[in-house]
Amino acid sequence: MANRIVAFGCSHTNGAGMIDTWVDNDYIEAPSKYSYPNTLAESANMDLINKGINGASNRQISNEILNFTFKDDDIVYVMWTYIERSCIIKEDRTIRIGTWIDNKINNLYYKNIYEYHNLLLESQHYIQLAKLHLEKTGVKFVFCCCSRINFIKNNWFDAQFLDLYFEDYKIDIAEDNYHWGIDSNKKFGTDLYNFTLRDKTKC
Repeated sequence: MANRIVAFGCSHTNGAGMIDTWVDNDYIEAPSKYSYPNTLAESANMDLINKGINGASNRQISNEILNFTFKDDDIVYVMWTYIERSCIIKEDRTIRIGTWIDNKINNLYYKNIYEYHNLLLESQHYIQLAKLHLEKTGVKFVFCCCSRINFIKNNWFDAQFLDLYFEDYKIDIAEDNYHWGIDSNKKFGTDLYNFTLRDKTKC
């Protein structure tokens, strides 16, 4: 029987902005104990490794999956994030590119390089790569998206996603007045458990 859930995603998976991750009006990188993966793991009575990264793009999420050492009986949950993001992966760090970041690199990127269709296709490349890697590794995995995405239809992209979207779960707001709060995360985590682990044959 599986004894560990490994969750990947952006700040929604990390649980950013809640009472234990919003300190002195700023985010800390450690994941929140109120995040939806915690509810999922507690409901399933399983250990949790939360690899959610604030501000991550789908490229960075995929890279984290590719470089993680899984155990045979892990169950992996991936919440893919917003298409508009990207990143630059350097040898010693990852530079996040997002619309909320005001600096020279980001301003130049969105002025001269950004194109939604290109980023959508890039996301599908990285999602498909992560899917193939997880299949090769042999672990069970579940994909979902934080928002509804109209993926480009083609003959190579066959990733499957749960019909659950974190953005639909706005019940309350976190301490940062931006991310979803404790009740929202608990409801999403409970539904995620019911859809995938309550009936052990589903996952």
